[in-house]
This record gives sequence, C-alpha cells and structure tokens, in this order.
Amino acid sequence: MIGSADGNIQCNYHGNDDAWLTKLDSSGNIEWQKCFGGSQNESVIDIIPTDDGGYIFSGQSSSNDGDVSGNHGEADVWVAKLDHWGNLLWQKCYGGSATEFGFVIKKSLDDNYFVGGFTLSNDGDVFGNHSLSPYDADIWLIKIRQNGELFWQQCIGGIGDDGLSDIVELPDGKMMLLGWTDTDNNSGDVNCDHHGPSTWDVWLLSAFDSLYLGRSEIKKENFEIMIFPNPGDQYIKFVARGTDKSSDTFIKIFNRLGQTISTFILQRDGSEIIFDCRELPSGSYYFSYENDQVNRCGQIIIMH
Repeated sequence: MIGSADGNIQCNYHGNDDAWLTKLDSSGNIEWQKCFGGSQNESVIDIIPTDDGGYIFSGQSSSNDGDVSGNHGEADVWVAKLDHWGNLLWQKCYGGSATEFGFVIKKSLDDNYFVGGFTLSNDGDVFGNHSLSPYDADIWLIKIRQNGELFWQQCIGGIGDDGLSDIVELPDGKMMLLGWTDTDNNSGDVNCDHHGPSTWDVWLLSAFDSLYLGRSEIKKENFEIMIFPNPGDQYIKFVARGTDKSSDTFIKIFNRLGQTISTFILQRDGSEIIFDCRELPSGSYYFSYENDQVNRCGQIIIMH
C-alpha cells in the first residue's frame, strides 16, 4: 500500500492508502506502475500471473468508490484482475459487515482460484464463523471462478483467533493449509496440542475441495449424467447415460456458499431422478455425482 504520490510513485492516487503495483524489467527499471483504490484504504498482499499474460491479486479494501465497488462493510477481501500492462479488467469485494483480509491467492488445478485469509463476519458472503468474540477471526477460504464469481466459501477455526497464510493444493482436490491459531481449547475445527493459553501456534491442516471441477478419475468413459432443463424453473431432471455403472450414483446439490441443500441416490438400475426446486431462490447452484466409475461436478441455474 502507499499513501503518497511523489518520488517513484507516479500514478493516479485516490487518497488515503492505495494499492500500488509496479512491473520491473530485468535491471529493476519500472516498466509500468498503477495505483488502485478509492477514498478509504486498500492494499495488495499477494499477486500471481494468469495464463493470458495478465495478473490477479488479493488484498483488502475499505472503499466503495473509485476503482472499488461491492463493499460489504468495513474491510473486505479484495481481488482484482489486470491485463499485461496493469489495466484493471475486473474487481470483486468478498466479505460481510465486519473485517476480512485476503493474504494469499493461488490458482487451482481446475483453473479457478483459491483466496485465503481471515474473517470477523458471519453475514454477507460469510457463513459458519466459529468465533464468539467480534475481535476473534476464523480462517476464511473462498474459491472463485476466472471471472471472479464466488464459487464457495468456508470458515475454519475455533472460538479463538485463526487465520490462513498459505495454500498448497494436492491432486484430486486435496489441500494443505498453513495458518495460525490461538484457539487453545480444541473447539470448532481445532484439534491439536496447543502450546499455552494466549499464545499463537502455527496451524497446519488438510482440507478437501468437494466441488473440485477437475477431479475426474474415470475408470470407464461410458457413463455420465445429463441435466435438463438448465436453466430450470420448477423441476430439474437428472438422467444417467451409458451402461458402465455397477453401483448406485450419489448426487449432492450445493448452494453458492458450498452448503449441501439436497442429496439423493440414483439407483444402479434407474435411469433418471427428478429434483424439485420450486422452493429454492433463483440463482446458481452446483451438483456433484459419484459412483464407482466417475466423480464429477457441474452447475445448474434456477430461474423462477
């Protein structure tokens, strides 16, 4: 972050602290520089290159003007996509009415993005915060699509203060998460030998992305599930195609926060099942299906 507009800083300064990005050549000379922000405070914590030659960064924003829109209150996780020359292509704020911070962004194996940090909220985009105090945070892990659409979110922690600093993705949707915790009573998700009350421990844990879109360990190709109509209104039909299915198929429906809203089984001798979506709000939902031959995910749209 920067709070001035002189010296080496020659960009459109918005006021207070802006996010400042510079591109250097091999000799350390500035090729380009950009200031992003609004009337409040912004920062960039992590940035990675994208496959199209641009960049995507994560950080924090407290503004709702200038380059920033969609703030939920106080400070949000802020993610922005840039082209090769640092021009802003899109930006998104994620969070709730309290404070969020995005420390790390990583490209996922299925070509989406993980963003991790902490949250003090339990509203807006945030659901499931374990902390009882407004001053204690949970790890907040979100997954977003390439266009910034929120895919799912997860709060991880206990009644103390927890946060995330790094993500390592392993094959098949598995992840190692590195963070910190002062939850010393093994509450919530914390289950380890803490080294003393009111102290910070490094916290290493494993997690699994149940909506991993690239995890198709297919033993046989001749099976898939088709859904229609999509978008749907009152009912959506799941139809099995192919013959290589020797077990029942387990189907789950998720909302955009990653919460399971329905589960059902397509029997091995059945070919279709009808999902009643009349009571669900319009919007994007996700499904996964799994049997002994295939494990896949997809998206459904409900429009009333």
